Amino acid sequence: KDYEQTLAQSYENLADLYEDTQRISESEEMYKSALAIYMHLAQENPQRYESNLAWSYNNLAIIYYNTQRYVESESMYKAALELFLHLYDINPQNWDFTLMNCYYWLGNTMIQIEKLNEAKEHLIKSLSLARQMTKDGNKYSIHWLSLYYLSAIHSQEKDYSSAYNNNEELLPILNAYYKDDAERWKANYSSQLVSQSFCAILLGKFKE
Repeated sequence: KDYEQTLAQSYENLADLYEDTQRISESEEMYKSALAIYMHLAQENPQRYESNLAWSYNNLAIIYYNTQRYVESESMYKAALELFLHLYDINPQNWDFTLMNCYYWLGNTMIQIEKLNEAKEHLIKSLSLARQMTKDGNKYSIHWLSLYYLSAIHSQEKDYSSAYNNNEELLPILNAYYKDDAERWKANYSSQLVSQSFCAILLGKFKE
């Protein structure tokens, strides 16, 4: 079993190398080979190998997302999420960041294939985790990104009240980033100010 794990790790190392050198199809094959081994190992010893299997699914999800194969990416993220949730239940502090990321990227993937209701569910969960984690003074890009995409979805659905509430939380975050680095953040910040102005008009908040 130890040799099988070593072989799987070798496949993953090659997959990383191929991905870094833009040999995507070869990277995918290496990740698939690692996944097959971890599926076998996790079936026999889930406690030891469940996390490896979760990351194998996640690695393939990233490959598929980056090559715009969003349906396949969704499938891999869902498989990873199921395992990450179990690992989070056992040890939340070790898996909160990973779970937050998985929720966000699954939601983002679903936006690409226009599953907006499902995307919202996952983005709300990524946002909830991000809020908990920022209480410790940490900053996570997924905090503002989740708010940004939720605002966009709500606006598309003409739910301007929810979009407005998202922006109320989002704008102070972007303002802080803008003050730190105006050149980098002015486009994001200004476009979201326009979005909030649009929502305010439609909600009759003319002073704002």
